[in-house]
Amino acid sequence: MNIAVMPTPEGYLRWKDRSGRPFFTLAGFDSEGVRHTFDLDQLAQNLLYFSRPGMQNSVLGIAMDNAYRIHWRTMLGHAITRGLAPAGRARGRFARLLALILARPGLYREAIAEYNAANPLAPFTPMSWTDIQLRPPHFEAAAAVNISDADVLRAMIANGLPPEWVDHAYTFGVVYLETHFFEANASIDLYRDIDDERHRRLDRYGEPPAIPQWDGWRTPTSDDLIRLHALIEREEAHKQVYMGKGLYYPIGMNPNRRDLWQRLDMHGPPPPPPMDHPSAALSSTASTPPLGQASTSLANADTEMRVDLASELERPPSA
Repeated sequence: MNIAVMPTPEGYLRWKDRSGRPFFTLAGFDSEGVRHTFDLDQLAQNLLYFSRPGMQNSVLGIAMDNAYRIHWRTMLGHAITRGLAPAGRARGRFARLLALILARPGLYREAIAEYNAANPLAPFTPMSWTDIQLRPPHFEAAAAVNISDADVLRAMIANGLPPEWVDHAYTFGVVYLETHFFEANASIDLYRDIDDERHRRLDRYGEPPAIPQWDGWRTPTSDDLIRLHALIEREEAHKQVYMGKGLYYPIGMNPNRRDLWQRLDMHGPPPPPPMDHPSAALSSTASTPPLGQASTSLANADTEMRVDLASELERPPSA
């Protein structure tokens, strides 16, 4: 099954309100409505246009490289987090905990095993493609600060998230960690502890496998590149300069790194990234102008305008 044509679920999220107006605009361009939670191609296109690394509403956990390709495994993690996080004050904390669960191999499968042991007459049942619906849990505002890993794992199990999807979304969790080491933040000790646990779990379980037909990078289409050129020009005109501020992966670097390349306290400055035939990976854009020519003037950024995944998830819930 092609990841870009996942089945449409009955219940889905939109980026437009009930009147059809988009929730936000940027540089004169409206964001287009996402048809449903798992329309990963449309989600990726919206991220390319309006939420690139370094932008004010960028999404931590998304791997985008210097050719503006987006890794499909991180898109599935984004869709799960976006669809399962509850509305209100609990949304940000829940989303962060979910991303950090995705980064720890085997944690979700352990929780399923514990659930099955405690509920032998009603064991865990994964959702099927014929009924893809995510039902976010409800938390009172006063309880938002007390949400724990256990609460998030219970919500994942209650929704029947297949463990294969969680394994596949491991890359989203890794990139989420990577970005927090790239940017200075007050919770760096927490992320060090999570990354240390990730290493121990990798030793025990190995790297979570991808779903092969959902793996790899989404290469921008010719239409994507034309619109992206126009957006970058409009951003420059409005003094909205983003290139060079966020974490972009070198072409050819695998985001599933055991040793995070931004965690300098562990291994020092990162070595040159391995190249896995980037010319072949970018063959579909060979007939379009190199984006580097359009964004050269964006290289010298002024001030960093980034927000956590939690802020991006504070948009209004589904219509």
